[in-house]
Amino acid sequence: AALIGQGRWKVVVDWIEALPPERAASSPWLLYWLGTAWSGVDPARARRHLEEAHRVARHCDDHECAVMSAAGMIDSYFLEYVDFNPLTPWIAEVDRMFAPDFRFTSVESELRALSAMIVGCTYREPDHPHLDQSAKRVAELLADHPAIDVNLKVTCGTDLMLYGAFTSHLDAALRASILTVPLLSDPAVHLFRRMFGWAVTLWYATCGSDHALGDRAAAALMDMARDDGLHIAERFACILGYYLDMDRQDRTAGMRRIERFEGILMPSQPYEVASLANMKAWHGVYTGDVSLARRHAAEAVRLFEAAGSIPHTINAYLAYLWSSLESGDVAASAEAVRKLSLMASGRNMHWGSWGVDAAEAIQALRAGDEAALLAGLERLFGQLRDTGDYYAHQFSWCSTWASSLAVAALERGVWADNVRRFARTFRLPSPDPTVTNWPWPVRITTLGRFEISLDGVPVGFSGRAPHRTLLLLKALISLGGTGVKDYLLIDALWPDEEGDVARDAFRVALHRLRKLLAHPDTILVDDGRISLNLEKCWVDALAFERILDTEHADERALRLYGGDFLPGDDTEPWSAPPRDRLKRKFLRRIQDIGEVRERAGQHAEAATLYSRAMEADPTAEAVVCGFMRCQRQTGGLAAAIASYDRLNRALHAAHGIPPGEAARRLYENIRAEALQAHHPT
Repeated sequence: AALIGQGRWKVVVDWIEALPPERAASSPWLLYWLGTAWSGVDPARARRHLEEAHRVARHCDDHECAVMSAAGMIDSYFLEYVDFNPLTPWIAEVDRMFAPDFRFTSVESELRALSAMIVGCTYREPDHPHLDQSAKRVAELLADHPAIDVNLKVTCGTDLMLYGAFTSHLDAALRASILTVPLLSDPAVHLFRRMFGWAVTLWYATCGSDHALGDRAAAALMDMARDDGLHIAERFACILGYYLDMDRQDRTAGMRRIERFEGILMPSQPYEVASLANMKAWHGVYTGDVSLARRHAAEAVRLFEAAGSIPHTINAYLAYLWSSLESGDVAASAEAVRKLSLMASGRNMHWGSWGVDAAEAIQALRAGDEAALLAGLERLFGQLRDTGDYYAHQFSWCSTWASSLAVAALERGVWADNVRRFARTFRLPSPDPTVTNWPWPVRITTLGRFEISLDGVPVGFSGRAPHRTLLLLKALISLGGTGVKDYLLIDALWPDEEGDVARDAFRVALHRLRKLLAHPDTILVDDGRISLNLEKCWVDALAFERILDTEHADERALRLYGGDFLPGDDTEPWSAPPRDRLKRKFLRRIQDIGEVRERAGQHAEAATLYSRAMEADPTAEAVVCGFMRCQRQTGGLAAAIASYDRLNRALHAAHGIPPGEAARRLYENIRAEALQAHHPT
């Protein structure tokens, strides 16, 4: 073991092969060490010796050697990373170590057997009754025996990370990474062990959204490909790095990984071909490109099913389910639901059940089946006990469904705190900028007051507020919020400054505004045009106008209008046009809805709407007339007369004019009716 651990495997091979053939053939341990020596160099050749070692060991009742040989068989298949189906019978053989009377002669042997059990079960039998027990025992042995060989320690730590990442035990993966990652720079660690260590670290970092660790792992793999000629390391960096890029929502970098991998993959390697198909299918899911996902998801499913890796197959089926449902293939989506329900039914692959839950909920949402939708939302968002849960994490990758269902849950009050935490943690984009209760990273209130909230917390200033920085934000919103030419902002805020001085002041203010808003991508600059990123930033005034501009504008917009636009900045000339425009739209919408209510005989409801508009603008004559009509219908003649008197005073104060002819006639008719009511003839 020491010689193999030092990389001197050929010494072991030469020594055993120099023995009389009958001596080696009759000794299960010699056959085991011969197979182990070949394992890292020629796994297929290693299996011939390991399988014979297992046969001889069983024949002579050497139970420990039989278990170790079976564990070696699992390791050899894992090192090839091509076909995992043959692992199944060897899992049963390694499982013999859990017999009550079984004993290992060394900690190292127990660790090797347990690690093989972890790998084999994670890929083939994730709900095996001894998988979680094996992982716990490995962690205990590593903690209790810190002096064991560094390569064995790296192997065990890597396998624990793999187990934790694939089974949603991310806390176990985190602890394993803390142990393993520092060891990967030890020169005594074999090249292939180091490569697998960094590859699994990259996948764990993606599952845990530890982007800094993921970048470090991807860079280490690329260094190994360049410096050591280990080209498979670059291929792993492309495959696993793609999901890291997409987790940070960098679609451009993700596509570069796909293109690079397509140029260097080995077509004879089924895992790599399947991985390329799966990357393309998931790129369709990430970007909402149904045709792209549809073209590649079925191939990924077919190849991963043939390879026999359950977690890889679940991952492929999730993309296949999304693409089938979005393309209207009812039969294919039903088959995907059936397969996922079977594979993800146990505790360790339960994370994959988000696909079934989300598919059923999205179909109910689109069909208007409220009962089924509520049940689906309960399953989805009730699962999100912890944002570190892999169920939640993978669900967030399917942002088209996740966003739509999150909005549906918020609208119905289903697990609202869970939903907001989920959307905020995974930076889920809102499917609609008019959604008011979405947990926007940045929320800006401008109607009735000015306020900035970051991740739900209002921004306060301990000293003097940064006046010029805030004016830049207000002016940007006033001029439309998106695609605003920088010179318009400069002219608005620094009209008396020279060109270079004004532009420098603008750059400083823009830098400070980005810093103030905390989220760097909230402000976008493109070819001299400044924009708020409306995927990250919600502004009540912009949402108000967007809702009003939709074909089916409803009363959500009225609830948004809290008062005049930027009331504290009414002396700024650039704030006047949007202030007047927004107020006109608000009044027009109230008038439209109020008239509909009047025609429906809902005079009290219409009067409430008109009253709110009168508070916003006491000179809004058409609105006051609507209020008077409603009061007339409900017997509130005195209230109608009083509202006309207030209108008269407001118009004289603001414009020096009386109410118009229509309002006067309505007033006179109501006044006559009031007099008649008090002095009937």
